[in-house]
Amino acid sequence: MHLKLVLACLAACLLSPATGHAADAACDLQWQITPHLDVAPRHLAVRLSFDAGNRTRSSLQLPGSWAGVDDFGAQITGLRAADGDQSVEPAPDTAAERTVRHRPGERVVLHYQVGSPLADADDAQPRSQADTLRTRLGAHWFQAFGQALLVLPTDLDQRTPQRLCLDFDGLPEGSWWLGSLGAQRGASAQFRWRGTASQAVNAVYLGGDLQVRERRVDGKAVFTAMPPVVSTVVPPQGPFKPGIDSVADRVAQLVEAQRRFWRDPGSDFQLVVLHPNHEASERYAGTAVQQALVMHAPQDLSVPGERFDFLLTHELLHLWIPDRFGPIAYQGRQDEAARYWFSEGFTDYYTHRVLLNAGLWSLDDYAGSINRKLERYRRSPALRADNLQVAASVFTDPAMAELPHARGELLALRWNTALRARGQLGLDSVMRGLMLPAAQAQRQGPLSKPLITHKLLAALRPALGETPLHDLSLFIDQGQPFELGDATLGPCFRLAPDAPADQPRYQAVADGLLQPRCRAWVGIGGDAPDPNAGWAEAETGGTRTVMVCRKVKGKKAKVCKPAVVKAKALKAGAKHTASGKGKHKAGKGKAAAASGKKAKPKKRSTTQ
Repeated sequence: MHLKLVLACLAACLLSPATGHAADAACDLQWQITPHLDVAPRHLAVRLSFDAGNRTRSSLQLPGSWAGVDDFGAQITGLRAADGDQSVEPAPDTAAERTVRHRPGERVVLHYQVGSPLADADDAQPRSQADTLRTRLGAHWFQAFGQALLVLPTDLDQRTPQRLCLDFDGLPEGSWWLGSLGAQRGASAQFRWRGTASQAVNAVYLGGDLQVRERRVDGKAVFTAMPPVVSTVVPPQGPFKPGIDSVADRVAQLVEAQRRFWRDPGSDFQLVVLHPNHEASERYAGTAVQQALVMHAPQDLSVPGERFDFLLTHELLHLWIPDRFGPIAYQGRQDEAARYWFSEGFTDYYTHRVLLNAGLWSLDDYAGSINRKLERYRRSPALRADNLQVAASVFTDPAMAELPHARGELLALRWNTALRARGQLGLDSVMRGLMLPAAQAQRQGPLSKPLITHKLLAALRPALGETPLHDLSLFIDQGQPFELGDATLGPCFRLAPDAPADQPRYQAVADGLLQPRCRAWVGIGGDAPDPNAGWAEAETGGTRTVMVCRKVKGKKAKVCKPAVVKAKALKAGAKHTASGKGKHKAGKGKAAAASGKKAKPKKRSTTQ
């Protein structure tokens, strides 16, 4: 009984509203956010406080560019110090930084406002993907991403977890406060955790009179949120024909399908936010941040529906890919886009597989989605762009932005086919073996750690030799188009008999899910090898990529280039070697780099 009283008192102390220096003392870094939605212009008032330590001045980082949107900083106004003895000054030569001057040992307290270029979030105007990322301020609700909302002191030790506090107030009793940190309801809310400031930035925050539903997946909370119902019409209407309950039910199904596929329990909290973009049809998009997905859809939204299922599954998969497989880029390099073939292309590949594996899609659904994607790929004006060109233009050129999605998925299909033809369980087994615990998830890492692309190539090498590395050079770095054949999608699909050679379209094999090879490929009943392994690759026109070296007149050394050759069938009882002939020798240059070995490469690969 006494223990219960102690715990109750402790909980009350942690959750009760705290004010002034008493509240600040419990937080190394604290933001207090108060929405002002009944004034013009609408804005969020923010109070930022942190300990100055022994410094006499501290640096501040204002919101900058994120995901192609570069006007977040312009919406930060009125930045000032609460103490008249402290001052905020522009930093020399850096528009996105400020310097605060103060005395040593002081608590620095700053105030600023966050506005939005969208004057009214309720005005039912068509919204772009960039608008989805901007701060939304409605008459009775708001949404803001951390990248647009939070000014950061940059002198804090990012290596040591900080006591972080993010508090909300200023809305009526019964309001929702939810986002990446969890969900609460009331006139105010407090979120406390230990971590780094980057966790608060890579997040989304909402509050107000929102439509919210909670579902449970294996006992863990999955929240779905939508903007308020429009009450000015009779009867009141939501933003879509499908209601919040239908959307929440489908969200829970798709979250469960992914956790089953990866055999991973997932996080204790998950949020999906769905906005209308006020377009008639077609345009869907979304953005994943910590424990949350924010997406937008047109007026003809169908739930369940192919576009909704694909987008939601794709974005939710970013909870695993790439962070749960290790760093995708090195800190400070700003070159993550060079490996979008993995973070986006592999995510597309597993979106299709998860939906099929869970029985939420049929083989015909899968084939239809892939056919439309391949048609866009084949007709792309940027089809032969190399990876450096793609990485440089991915946020500004829609054709370039689509290429990593298609190339990465086709590469995953190619490697899965090659593995299964050699009697392996396929790419799923390799990927599950590379997955890190949630606590070790990492987007960027130090130069001392191998990237996920390095680790993936190393994991494939025992079965496929250097073929995957040559594939990367040919299809990703150089941008050579993939050759599509009968075996490209696996044993559940065949090229349509009436499809022209330059317009491949795939059809599901009749009663495919009743056939052992197809069921094994889909993963129904668990991982299983291809029963026809050894012959399947050559029988279906499979290929592999090898290095072909030739003497060139006027050059001392041979010139080597990757080339695609037809695979040979194995004779009964024959064993595969890693390279197909003889024993595989350790590679040099890029191959060694991929395995984590030090070597001096002749030319740096953009994909690794």
